[in-house]
Amino acid sequence: MNTNQSLTQFFEEQLQQAKVLFERALDCKHTEFDDLYPYMNEQPQFFWYKRYVAWQELLTVVRLASDLKIDWQPVF
Repeated sequence: MNTNQSLTQFFEEQLQQAKVLFERALDCKHTEFDDLYPYMNEQPQFFWYKRYVAWQELLTVVRLASDLKIDWQPVF
């Protein structure tokens, strides 16, 4: 496997993970973010912040893949 294929595979995996995290945040399901801040679950604004963080992670992976000319759209 060459470097380009490895990079493409890496970004596809990262994108899939970010997509699942975002979908779980939208569905109000447990995410890794809940483990980082367990005391925040009682705060109403945590719900929106968790969604924001998941959305930003997804956008970051998409932006990096686009900058590297990696086709990220088939993952969706």
